[in-house]
Amino acid sequence: MHKMALAVLSLLLLAGCATQVMNVTYRVPQEKSLSVNPVYLKIDDVRQDKGIISEAVKEKKIFSGGSIGLLNLVITTPQGKTIDLRDAHVKQAFQEAFRVRLESRGIGLLPEHGPDNITLTIQIERIWLDLADSTFKAEVNYLAKFFRGGKQFHEERISGRAEKYKILARNTAEESLSEAFSMAVNSLDLGRLEK
Repeated sequence: MHKMALAVLSLLLLAGCATQVMNVTYRVPQEKSLSVNPVYLKIDDVRQDKGIISEAVKEKKIFSGGSIGLLNLVITTPQGKTIDLRDAHVKQAFQEAFRVRLESRGIGLLPEHGPDNITLTIQIERIWLDLADSTFKAEVNYLAKFFRGGKQFHEERISGRAEKYKILARNTAEESLSEAFSMAVNSLDLGRLEK
């Protein structure tokens, strides 16, 4: 029994080391409030490849353990408030970032979907960090769909990109992904919800 417990503990430790956490900072922009009824926010992770970093980044051993599976998301608001979300899956990070952005525009969130509600669906298509020619290249893509009363009234494909020359490997990598993430989340035209 004792040997079996040690074997299980060893497997858990190895599994814990295999997935690393990347720090991502999201900066909410200063924007005017919108006159919109509360919306239901739905996030879907439709990525074919659930990885975040390329083989080139893995080869440089910037992140020990080889792959990134979780994000530490730090959100800063224009009012100076900081929100920390630790060990979040990509879907959770998007959910929290969009929740804070919507609320910063005065848009409340509904706890569940209803047939007459406004629904904003975010389909995460890509969150990626690559390294080429000593430059980190980050990309965050998603498809946003707006529904009112169950009928789609707008669709928008959003892409955030950032490139940074590799100086301090891990810091620069995280800054690149943070910039692309912020650009992508902030590029969605929430004014469409008013129309």
